[in-house]
Amino acid sequence: MFMIKKQCSFNTEEGYVFSFAQDQFSSSSVYVEARKNDGSRMTEEDRKRIKDYLRDMGKYETYKGATEPADFKQKIDLAVSIKFPYVVVSADDKGQTFEDLILGRSYFSLRDKVVVRGNIGLSDIESRKRETVDVPLEEIFSKAKNIRCWRAVKTTGRDVCEEEKIKELEADIVKKKSNELV
Repeated sequence: MFMIKKQCSFNTEEGYVFSFAQDQFSSSSVYVEARKNDGSRMTEEDRKRIKDYLRDMGKYETYKGATEPADFKQKIDLAVSIKFPYVVVSADDKGQTFEDLILGRSYFSLRDKVVVRGNIGLSDIESRKRETVDVPLEEIFSKAKNIRCWRAVKTTGRDVCEEEKIKELEADIVKKKSNELV
């Protein structure tokens, strides 16, 4: 039985809602499910799009963390080349690939909603490196949410997420200054 410890979700510009959850009794994987914003049924084409989307997890963080090489194109190439250290795991914990995300019924919906779903866990290599099988929900959620940042950097050369952070900081400064004047 799946007892939710934590759950979070976000919408994508591509028209999907991603939900992530972790079982309160096991932190060795994170359940991920994607559905359409408009509530319509998912198709095999949607499954392919979700799979391709999730393959970009971790690339933005690699790009941001790359100090060498300093050249923009080389940083992009480095991020493109990384293999994300997570795999989709089945019930018997055999490592699968994102090919194994399935079209199936939602665990969160009472209606018969068809979604793309799977459980994400550490690859064998990554769990040996980290010396744990635990997968932090926040890490998976953050990396999935940053996919839009990666795609913007890759296609436009602009770091929209960094620009948004700067705008938020500037707004906070203006707010603090106006509070001081009152």
